Amino acid sequence: MTNAQSSKKTILYSCEDGLGRLVLNDAKRHNALGQYELDQLHDLLLILAQDEKLRALVVSGAGMKTFCSGAALDQLHPANFNGDNFAKVTEQLSELAVPTLCALNGNVFGAGVDLALACDFRIGLVGSRLQIPAAEIGVCYPAKSIHRVVNQLGVSCAKQLLMLAQTFDDQRMYDCGFLHELVEPKQLQGRVNQWYVSISELAPLSIKSMKQIIDDSAWQRLDADSVKGLSESCFSSQDFVEGMQAKKEKRTPRFIGK
Repeated sequence: MTNAQSSKKTILYSCEDGLGRLVLNDAKRHNALGQYELDQLHDLLLILAQDEKLRALVVSGAGMKTFCSGAALDQLHPANFNGDNFAKVTEQLSELAVPTLCALNGNVFGAGVDLALACDFRIGLVGSRLQIPAAEIGVCYPAKSIHRVVNQLGVSCAKQLLMLAQTFDDQRMYDCGFLHELVEPKQLQGRVNQWYVSISELAPLSIKSMKQIIDDSAWQRLDADSVKGLSESCFSSQDFVEGMQAKKEKRTPRFIGK
């Protein structure tokens, strides 16, 4: 860690009305992730996993050129700074109970792709690009990260991105399912806010339960007892009573997450 890094907060976090905002804050370095950034992310995500007031998390980057350029290449070393360092953080992000939205403020490369895929939803900018250059520098993308690419984008896209190091343009990013929405830069913040309004109007327990079941299904770790417990917790919640009553009274429900 350099003196410049130690004096600068390269990971920012704020939360208002249940919406958390995590920002990769090093635009000059294209929001590259070194061990310093990974340590900050690790500590923050530990806290967020226990935050009962959090309703959703938005992950973005500083500037309007690059969401994340991936690993800080000057730090890459097989012994102490490798794919495992990143995989631990992306696992933390993917395992958050609340819905997560990646607002890609520009291009995304390498480990930044895994960070984005660890989120539930992704909005990207017109004119942006995606590439995983592992094969160009002679490293192997982490196994869990490869699994995530295959799970979400399919075998064909995974082979093009990983084995051929192809660059996907904005339309290809959308067509392959990496992006859920493609917007102009000036529309990004507005669409993020609209997504959160939609999320905040839904029952938190239902969202969390279904997210867990979807993810467990994708990773082939679905457990019948766990699914039953999640379902029963929703049916026995105050939110279920409120949702049914709101339907009957033809009004907007007021969910409290209990």
